[in-house]
Amino acid sequence: MQILFGKFYFSVIVILFFVLWVEVSPTTFSAYGAEDDIIENLTAIFFLISSIGFILTSKKSTYLKNKNNRMAYFMIIAWAVLMFIFFGEEISWGQRIFDFSTPDSLDKINLQNEFNIHNIAIVDNAFGGKHRYLSIMMLLTGVVFPLIALTSWGKKLFQKFNYPVCPLQFMMFFLGSYIFGKYYLAFPAGLPDPNSASEAREFIFGLGMACFALYGVWKPNSLFLEED
Repeated sequence: MQILFGKFYFSVIVILFFVLWVEVSPTTFSAYGAEDDIIENLTAIFFLISSIGFILTSKKSTYLKNKNNRMAYFMIIAWAVLMFIFFGEEISWGQRIFDFSTPDSLDKINLQNEFNIHNIAIVDNAFGGKHRYLSIMMLLTGVVFPLIALTSWGKKLFQKFNYPVCPLQFMMFFLGSYIFGKYYLAFPAGLPDPNSASEAREFIFGLGMACFALYGVWKPNSLFLEED
């Protein structure tokens, strides 16, 4: 546990693994990064783990219990709900698992003709583009907020709203996933399927979120900048 959560080396190794994979074998990378293949499926699992982890964190945190206020749990539960939505969206809410068709009304407006929200044309245009919403979330969650939390005023601000802050040692998951996607979406490196770079980017981000949540299960009060 200490090796995994105490150092940032793990995140660097993961990112270097994907960079080497793209550079050495772009064909196999694209194959495993295709829709419904192992990279996307593992990403969905990471988001599910994140959701469960945040719920367990809320139950274990004495910091939140001592608040004696149900609203104190709002932010951590919101993270759990958001991660569950990410999980569902990643697998189109089990459409291919349970083999159900996309309703005609949704099929007409969904860019991939799937049972999900993020591929609806108007949603994708408003929040997606080149994954702007995901880029902003990556950088705020894993880089900007943890750095702000190092200041005395930042710590007070996050504690005022009971906002769970990602431990700084996981920064490279978020910064690395952003840089990886930014680079390989612009320079596909001979990838037969450039979208596989997006899938790997989401994988790294999802793994970072899973580590964030599991760290909370291990040290629940630390996410609220308090000692366990």
